[in-house]
Amino acid sequence: MTITPMMMYWITRLDYLQPLFGISGGVVVVFSVLVVVPCWAEGATRFIRPLLITLAIGLSSIIIACLIPSTKEAAAIIIIPKIVNNEKVQQIPSKLMDLANEWLDALKPKDSK
Repeated sequence: MTITPMMMYWITRLDYLQPLFGISGGVVVVFSVLVVVPCWAEGATRFIRPLLITLAIGLSSIIIACLIPSTKEAAAIIIIPKIVNNEKVQQIPSKLMDLANEWLDALKPKDSK
């Protein structure tokens, strides 16, 4: 999978989509509750169905806001599997350890007995 400029754009926009869905969902839920409860108390049933649909839309908007990853999370979701599954990257630790051991051996003080 290659990362396109469009994908990069949407990754950077994720931090702005979370509050958008959260705030709009919260406003819709509060509005629905403030209108549904008085209508229900008065017995006006013709407004109940549209307002319950609006309430469902608001709640689903809040759920969507919770499921949208942040920019950092999305970058980690895309990049970490590519790094971990890369064969060249998996060979680096053993080579790096060999190099570090050689360097440490060269730094050891030699016995001058």
